[in-house]
Amino acid sequence: MGRLDDAEREFRLVLDIAGPQPGVHYSIGQVFMERMDYPQAADQYRLELRANPEQFAAYSQLGVAYGHQGQHRRAIRVLRKALSLVPGSAEVRSNLGLSYALTGDWERARRELKTALELGPGNERARQLMLLLEEDGDD
Repeated sequence: MGRLDDAEREFRLVLDIAGPQPGVHYSIGQVFMERMDYPQAADQYRLELRANPEQFAAYSQLGVAYGHQGQHRRAIRVLRKALSLVPGSAEVRSNLGLSYALTGDWERARRELKTALELGPGNERARQLMLLLEEDGDD
């Protein structure tokens, strides 16, 4: 974890010296995601969004962090915001499909995963999730 500790230290030094800068809280959030510290990552993405409310990547990663914490309805809300900024993101649609599935909304899950596969036919994660949903739908 040495490189992650070093990265976090460097990003916090930037904040100490220069004050809030675009992307710094996002970068610290990425460090916490690598550590699988999802609550801390979410805090950093929210700080980034306060400073830069149109930052697509921060919304996308915040949704993922919420999902890892089992907060799927919150994940859906922020992933939908990410899609409002970049509607063609296959990755966000795949994550949204997963969140819908985990809340039991199978129809929306299938719709988002289908769109994810149309946008990115090589999206193996979306393909696997869709196969699981299709298997469950056959019962």
